[in-house]
Amino acid sequence: MAPGGFMMTYKYRPLESHRHIRLLQVLSTGDNERIQAEARPPTYRYRIIHRELSNRDAQLEFKAVSYTWGSPNRVAGLTIDENVKEEKKAKAKAKAGAIGLTENLSQALPRLCQHSITKLLWIDQLCINQIDLAEK
Repeated sequence: MAPGGFMMTYKYRPLESHRHIRLLQVLSTGDNERIQAEARPPTYRYRIIHRELSNRDAQLEFKAVSYTWGSPNRVAGLTIDENVKEEKKAKAKAKAGAIGLTENLSQALPRLCQHSITKLLWIDQLCINQIDLAEK
């Protein structure tokens, strides 16, 4: 259980190697044009994906954010969708579920998603399995 009593139900899949990281992939709900026309904030769906950090010229582009400011208590949940494409080739499975968010991250995330060009975010609170001490 996360600080603040929020129950985490998302099950992380182990990283393939020390060269891999997890990223939060921001997906449009497909309804955002209508939502914007109605002057409402856009809505998103989320997946946790694995990407390899390469030594090659091709760069992996993403935005990185640290959540360590403010209270560590989890006050909201972020629903993570199952990543069917990655799960088919993985030995260990991730389980769709929710990850608790601090108040500051729950307020910042919509803005981060809206302004992200790549729609890939590395947020330590979400992309590092916080209950795995070896990974942390």
